[in-house]
Amino acid sequence: MRSSTVTLGVLSIASLSILACLVTTGPRRGGPPPPPSEQTGGPAPAGVTPVTDENGRTFQIAQGQPGAPEVVGCADGQREAFVDAAQFPTIAGCIAEWTGKTSLRAPKSGQACGDDLGPCAAPEDACAAGWHMCGTSGDVRELLVVTAPECLGEQGVFVAASSTCQSAVPSCTYPAPGAFPCTGGKAIPCSQPICCGNGCLGVGCPDGVWAGMTTESTISYGCGDTPVTGLTGVLCCQ
Repeated sequence: MRSSTVTLGVLSIASLSILACLVTTGPRRGGPPPPPSEQTGGPAPAGVTPVTDENGRTFQIAQGQPGAPEVVGCADGQREAFVDAAQFPTIAGCIAEWTGKTSLRAPKSGQACGDDLGPCAAPEDACAAGWHMCGTSGDVRELLVVTAPECLGEQGVFVAASSTCQSAVPSCTYPAPGAFPCTGGKAIPCSQPICCGNGCLGVGCPDGVWAGMTTESTISYGCGDTPVTGLTGVLCCQ
């Protein structure tokens, strides 16, 4: 684990510590309300690093136990979402950053990246060998290994490689499993990537994965041309 500061897009992560629990002082969008002890804010507990984005939202980011990347799921050997690998053996949230806008389905370059390894040539490079970005095949059912409250209860903004629906005009249209698109285009309805985390945004077509509770990232770009701005990282599935 590096002790130096790592800048991730607009997020600065300083000396993340090992912890297998998540707490929040930032606002939640969707899911159950935080317990009273979290609603009052206050200093971050030991082992948790507060991260503030460009909109002033604060997330309490913690890491899971370090381990072999092919087991952990993140290329750098530590998780930042779904940190309990025993509870969530086939899904992991991994901090990632990249330059410019890219498709979340861009193929791996073969160069591992992430919080402890540096910027990514492709977002999926943050996923370990044997792992891929969730939804990259168009089959979003692999996200169902977690519940909607578990998805929304994570800290930050972690995205899958899939738009939230096929079309939002004139009404929500969802393709068959395995056929979800990764649509490009700024602010095209439901083109934004599916998202887990308390910084995600509610959508007008919310039934793509979890009935009534599927959320998208807060950015206004589609899955096919996504900048890292406003994101914490990616969702990796095995």
